[in-house]
Amino acid sequence: MPERTASTPPITLVLDIDETLVHCATRPLDSPDIVFPVEYNQETWEVYGRIRPGMYEFLEKMSTKFEVITFTASQECYAEALLKIIDPEKKFIKHRYYRDSCVPVFGNYVKDLRILNRDLSKVVIVDNSPQAFGYQISNGVPIESWYDDKSDRELAKLMDFLETLHGVDDVRPMIDMHYKLHERIHKTVTLANHHQISSMSGLGNLGATLIPPSGSTSNVGSSDPTSTLNILGMATSHPGTSNQGEMDATMLYDMEKPSSPSDEDNEREEEEEEKSQRELRSRKKGVVTGEGSASTMTTRSNSQALDAATNLAKISL
Repeated sequence: MPERTASTPPITLVLDIDETLVHCATRPLDSPDIVFPVEYNQETWEVYGRIRPGMYEFLEKMSTKFEVITFTASQECYAEALLKIIDPEKKFIKHRYYRDSCVPVFGNYVKDLRILNRDLSKVVIVDNSPQAFGYQISNGVPIESWYDDKSDRELAKLMDFLETLHGVDDVRPMIDMHYKLHERIHKTVTLANHHQISSMSGLGNLGATLIPPSGSTSNVGSSDPTSTLNILGMATSHPGTSNQGEMDATMLYDMEKPSSPSDEDNEREEEEEEKSQRELRSRKKGVVTGEGSASTMTTRSNSQALDAATNLAKISL
């Protein structure tokens, strides 16, 4: 982003789009708020969308106090078409980032806030998928995924919290104190180390959690991306499919993928699937010990991360 000017609000508010501000699908929705075409891979897709209750009021009020930008894992062709409807004059949303600005990690997309050219003590990211802000957990504000609940009040509650950040020197201690994500992750790691985690079902949109191999949380959210990548364990692909609303999101997500993957992509997917199956068999047989080869230790780390992410999904939000 360009350098701040004298008129730029001191705090940057980074907003996810799908299931945070809106819910969209490529199949017809009952009583959609918006319907718009998206051109992709020489095809035209009809997209149906619902606007989260209070979204326009939220954007209008927050844009007077924060530098508001959007950061989505969606393709630009879809997100830009949507944003032209939501904010056609760019009155509220000053800058926009898309999938090509994300870091791909185990099939998910992580949003590294350092690309924004802003002091991280003055950056807040709001996302319904906690893995999205995995590199900067202390900057992350989780929000419940939204699909169609007309009585939803999450944006109004979010406004109340964000207003408490106005004027502070560093937003991160306030976020840590309010959401306690580091504390939740620490508890999750502890439970994982004692093998007290249940099955992988019902994870929703939680795609990944940062879990160091040792069970320590000292490096969680590290500013060093290489170390962070080594401790990122994937729980499920974004978006999940635990209910019909998430199925809709998956349909739209599939639309955004290349229609004709290359042989190299197919081979890579097959290798990842085979690796996942080997790890799963090892876990079931009790073979994963954490001793011996580096690959065995990596398998143990990923297994702990998978289990820990499952538990975090149950205790967060």
